[in-house]
Amino acid sequence: KTDPAFAKAMLGVHIVIAWAIGGLLVLHLAGTVYHHVMRRDPTLKRMIPRVRPPAGYYRSQFDRARRAAHKLR
Repeated sequence: KTDPAFAKAMLGVHIVIAWAIGGLLVLHLAGTVYHHVMRRDPTLKRMIPRVRPPAGYYRSQFDRARRAAHKLR
């Protein structure tokens, strides 16, 4: 037989962990949207295997963006 107090405690732990995982998932998705929409950097494209451009592409894009931002100052 199961102990009702232990079952209730484990249910509470289960609920807390489920909410924590859900919160981390939402935070991760928000970070993805931030990088893709707000920063417009290739973070999302880097994670998708079939969309990945040739090696060295990201470095040149970041360097170009950094130089352009520096010129604006």
